[in-house]
Amino acid sequence: MFDRIVRIAALALTIAGLGSAALPARADQAADEAELKRLAQDMPKTKIRVLGIWSNTPAWSLLQKPFWSQQVPELSGGKIEVELVSMTDLNMQGPEAFRHLKAGLVDVVDMIANYAAGDAPELDGMDLAGVAPDVEAEVRAINAYAPIVRAKLQNAVGVVPLAMGPSLAQVIWCKGAVKSIADLKGKKIRGSSATVADLVSGLGGTPITMSFGEVPSALQRGVIDCVITGTLSGNTGKLFEVADHIFPLTVGWAPWIRAANKASWDKLDPKVRAWLQQATDKVFVPAATKLAHDATDQGIWCSAGDARCTWEGKQGITKAKMVLVPVSDADKKALAGIVEKNVLPSFAKSCGPACTQQWNESIGKVMQLKMQAP
Repeated sequence: MFDRIVRIAALALTIAGLGSAALPARADQAADEAELKRLAQDMPKTKIRVLGIWSNTPAWSLLQKPFWSQQVPELSGGKIEVELVSMTDLNMQGPEAFRHLKAGLVDVVDMIANYAAGDAPELDGMDLAGVAPDVEAEVRAINAYAPIVRAKLQNAVGVVPLAMGPSLAQVIWCKGAVKSIADLKGKKIRGSSATVADLVSGLGGTPITMSFGEVPSALQRGVIDCVITGTLSGNTGKLFEVADHIFPLTVGWAPWIRAANKASWDKLDPKVRAWLQQATDKVFVPAATKLAHDATDQGIWCSAGDARCTWEGKQGITKAKMVLVPVSDADKKALAGIVEKNVLPSFAKSCGPACTQQWNESIGKVMQLKMQAP
C-alpha cells in the first residue's frame, strides 16, 4: 500500500501553479539546506514509511507532500527513500493514523495532535479552545508544553514526537446571520475535538460530531447551523456554497504533530535520526509556521471576497462573497469568560490533578491562565 511516491515541486516553494501563494524562502534557508546535504554524505541508505494527513488539505499539498516526496530525497542526496501515503489513500479516520503508528505499520506520521488524545489526553492541552488568539501565542503555548507531550508519548505511549506546531486558525462558518458571539446560542455547531465541544456548550450551542465530508450537506439540510474549521480548509472545502457568514473568532489552531514509531526510530542509524530531526526543525517547521500565518489570512480574505485575496485559483482556493462578521472586544471578552468557566474546568477533570498542574506551570504561565485541579 506504500507503492506511490509522489513527486512535486520543492517546498522552497516552486510548487507548481501556486504562484503568489508560495511561501518565500527564509534568509538562512540556503545555509540550512547546504548543511543537510553535507551531513547526508556520511549516512547509510535508508527507507522509511510515512503516513500524512488527508490529501485535500493545505497541510498535505503545501507542506507534507513536498517535504517528504521532494525535499527529503533531494537534500539527502538520495540516501533517504520515502514511501509516502495519505490518510485519504487509505480511507482512514484521524485516530486510525495514530493506531497505525503504534502498531509499527508506518515509521512516521504527520497528523493533527488531538487525534491521539484518546491515548494521551495531554495532547488536547496544547490547544484548549479559545486560549490562544493568534499564531504567535499558540507557538509560545506549544513550545512551553512540548516537554510534557514528549515525555507522555515516549514513556506512556511508546512513540517519539519529532516536532509540533500550529495549523490554521479554526473559525466559525454559519448558514444564517451571525452578528456576534451571542448569536451562536442555540445553534448546532460541528467541532473536531472535546475541547471545542466544551466551548460550544459554553456558548449555549449544541456540539455536533461528524466528519468534515458530511458538513456541506449537513449545513444544507439544517442538521447543523455552523461549523468550526480552518480558514483555508473551509474555503477549499467550498463551505461558502452553503454557509453565508464567516466569523473569524479564533477558536483554536488544530496543532500538528510529527511522531515516529519508537521501535522503528531506534533501529535507524543515529546519523539518519539526527538528519531527519534537523530537516524537520530547519526546513519543515519554519515553513509550517509561515503557512499558519499566511493561509489563515488568505482563507478569510478569499472567502469574504476581500481585495487582499491573492491565492484565488491556487490549490483549489476560491474567491467567494461571504459576509465577514467583525470580531468585537465584547466578543473576545465573552470568549475569555467561557474559556475560564467551561473549557479549563472540563480539561482539568478529564486530565487529572498531575496533568492540571503541568498545564498551569507551562501554558498557564505563558497565557496567564490557571485551572483548578478537580
